[in-house]
Amino acid sequence: MLLKRPKSRILHSTIPVDRVARGLGWFSLGLGLTELVAPGILARSLGAKKEKTGAAIVRGYGGREIVAGLAILGSANPAPGVWARVAGDSLDLGTLAVSAARNPANRRNALLAIAMVAGITMIDLACAGKLTLARRKTKQPVLPLDEYRSRSGFPKPIEEMRGIAIGDDSNLSYYANGYH
Repeated sequence: MLLKRPKSRILHSTIPVDRVARGLGWFSLGLGLTELVAPGILARSLGAKKEKTGAAIVRGYGGREIVAGLAILGSANPAPGVWARVAGDSLDLGTLAVSAARNPANRRNALLAIAMVAGITMIDLACAGKLTLARRKTKQPVLPLDEYRSRSGFPKPIEEMRGIAIGDDSNLSYYANGYH
């Protein structure tokens, strides 16, 4: 038996928060590809002193962006992917702050990048919060475990159920315990 994968609601939804999430997913894919293709250029422009180390970090961040974008676009619930973007943004902000402090020559570029990442972080936070809130509103409350202890899932005790479902698909006859 093949398991059906839940369809991504994000790709076809017209709900505003889903549209924002979809945009963030595509933005993540584009940014991630840029970081994978040209990590040295980005690292140099942001003030990385050791180009190879800076390029490796940027390349790793590019992989993270692509994974977050795929998680947003390919999931029935995009909230975890958007929260991954928020976590990644905080990592980016920390890295950029260190770069701005260590290299005065490119401080202006790093501060500009911090301002841009801070702006997108606000969008990510707002979107993730709304997606999470919407998900909580639609979930059914979970009953305490004690509520389920006496349930077997059968309409009658198992001993009474043995052998009663006999017949064809259109007309089930119940033979056990005198049911006809």
